[in-house]
Amino acid sequence: MDKCTNDAIVSVNYKKAETHYSKSLLRNYFKYWNNCVSMTNKKGALLEKSVAFYNIYCLKNCIINWKLYVALQKEKKIIKDKIDKARKFYAKKVLQTFIRIWINSCEFILQKNKIAHAVMHYKSKLLIKYFDAWKIYHEYKLKKLNIEEHVSCVNESITEKTMNENVEMFYNFKLVQKTFFAWQDWYNMSLQNSIKNHEIRNIFENRKKSIMFNNWRLYIIKKKCKRRKILTADNFYEKKLAIKTLKKFYDYAAYRKGKRIRLSYLNDKSKEIMRRLQYIYIEKWRNALYSVIQEKQKLYQAIQFWELNVTRKYFSNWIEFSRQYKIKMVRKQELNEIAIRFLLKRFILHWHSKLQDVLYIRKKEFLAISMMEHKILRKYFLLWEQYITQKVKMNDDVKAAMKLHKQLLLREGLKEILRNSLYNIDYQRDLQLKNAVMRSFQNFEILKEYFDKWHSFVYLKKKSVPVCKITDSDEFQFKRIQIPCNNRYNNFETCLVLPEYMMKKDTILNAYNSFHKFSRKSWLFDSF
Repeated sequence: MDKCTNDAIVSVNYKKAETHYSKSLLRNYFKYWNNCVSMTNKKGALLEKSVAFYNIYCLKNCIINWKLYVALQKEKKIIKDKIDKARKFYAKKVLQTFIRIWINSCEFILQKNKIAHAVMHYKSKLLIKYFDAWKIYHEYKLKKLNIEEHVSCVNESITEKTMNENVEMFYNFKLVQKTFFAWQDWYNMSLQNSIKNHEIRNIFENRKKSIMFNNWRLYIIKKKCKRRKILTADNFYEKKLAIKTLKKFYDYAAYRKGKRIRLSYLNDKSKEIMRRLQYIYIEKWRNALYSVIQEKQKLYQAIQFWELNVTRKYFSNWIEFSRQYKIKMVRKQELNEIAIRFLLKRFILHWHSKLQDVLYIRKKEFLAISMMEHKILRKYFLLWEQYITQKVKMNDDVKAAMKLHKQLLLREGLKEILRNSLYNIDYQRDLQLKNAVMRSFQNFEILKEYFDKWHSFVYLKKKSVPVCKITDSDEFQFKRIQIPCNNRYNNFETCLVLPEYMMKKDTILNAYNSFHKFSRKSWLFDSF
């Protein structure tokens, strides 16, 4: 029995240790699982935030760059329009001046031819002598007049020349000043825009380096390469534009200087021709006055007709030129719109492809995260099932141990009850025997009779056995056996001597039932 109890105590302690160890392992695994889940959730949230932040700033920078590009293109268009207007205005002025010079030169040539024909005609018809005398007299007067007129013309020509030079200088200075201020404003705007773009790019690159350097290294390298290419292309394009504008400005200045020299040369030559023609015309004017007047009228009519024709032709050419120019401008606008649409489509397609790549990567990440979470949940579900099975087993074992413990306690209690009851029975029996002996000593005759009875009882006990009957009502019945014996002490019936409490039916039945239960429980414990 002691060995059985020790084994049961050891098994219970071992099971308690196993339960404690399994609980500690489950707690550790649960803590690790919580940490893993929190880390995955944090990583997912950080990835979502970084992607949203990156998309927002990329879109902002792209839209800002596109706006700056559109503004620069508009400024370039405005500058080109101004340059074209200046060229057209200058071309118109040059055409007007050259047309006037050409008309004057044509008039002088016609006048020369007509004067020569008139002189020949009058030389052949009029008297040479009168004509020569009158000619000498007229030349003398004309010389005086010519000298006076020459002085006045020289003064007027000097004043006109100075005025024209001042006007041209002022006009050229204003044009140069306007072009220089426009170029200066454009250059300052381009510098400010480049500085702002550089600052914005530096800020964005620093933020990207601090946030997404470890996760998006390859993507940032590609984007940086593309941006550097775009910046180099923009710088190269701006440098080329600046070089072209400077070259055109230099060519324009050289052309202006050459033009001034040519105009001055033409003015000088025209003035010399005018002087010579005036001298010739004044010498032969008196002789061919009437014919010249008639011819002048004809010439005036012809010139008016010619001017009308020239103005019509010039107006028709100008209308055609304006139509062609309008068509060219419309075509340029259409081409610019097509180019802007093409660039926008290209930019949108590029942005769409990038968004598709980002969405594809995010889908893959979500799938991987979901697969990992599913696997982790499956693992922890299996562990949880094992834990539950172990816990159920442990609970069953604990319940069985509790039952065994209760049975053992009942068994020990029954043992103690039986021991106490037997001890009480023996003690009462001893007391009864002591009382009987004391009484026997008091009365010797009674003792003698008692001794004879006891002797006969022992003799009968050796020969006979008491018979017990168990009825259906579970009542214990004890029958006295009366055996007649021929004793030398007179014939009398001897009986079994039992204590008084043993003669009661209740005590005998309780003792029998307790003994029967104890034997059954001991058999059950031994089977366990």
